Amino acid sequence: MTFGFREIQWFTNSATYYINENTSDCVGEGAAAQTAANTWNQYSPFVFSYAGTTSSVDYGSNDKNELLWVNYNTGSIASTICWYWPESGQLDECDLIFNNASYLWSTSSTPPADRFDVQSIALHELGHWLKLLDLYGDNDQAKTMYGLKSRGALQRSLSIGIFKESNIFTIQFLTNNLLTLTTAEIPI
Repeated sequence: MTFGFREIQWFTNSATYYINENTSDCVGEGAAAQTAANTWNQYSPFVFSYAGTTSSVDYGSNDKNELLWVNYNTGSIASTICWYWPESGQLDECDLIFNNASYLWSTSSTPPADRFDVQSIALHELGHWLKLLDLYGDNDQAKTMYGLKSRGALQRSLSIGIFKESNIFTIQFLTNNLLTLTTAEIPI
């Protein structure tokens, strides 16, 4: 599969986000997440804008898009949780939670074999904010949106293993086709 996407979407071409650098596993996790967002900004008409820090320690509908580490087992490495209006499919808010209870994190240029790379996982999860789905095909393993990630692995660029034309077309379609709050969770 080249790409897959959900029919819920942002009605704007940008989203501001806040970060709580609340993992003790590494330093610089906020900068790593911002770099991941800026990677999408280079190739997409949709713009992620860093708005500062947050003190939130769990996801929730609070009119703020947030990235943070949670200290309970989420059942996945990281998850994107979105709130949207079912009548229109309009996204209202997304949060990205990193599972800090079950996994160790790294921002090193060579992550240890027992840790997940913050920037790589954030790059993947922010693809979900653009409503791209996980891919699981035999030829998808090198793609950013491949749904199974490995400890110690780096995938910090969209140009590595992602079909730019297909994914960027999808992003343009979702952001330019402007369309009781509900939650949708999309774990990796």
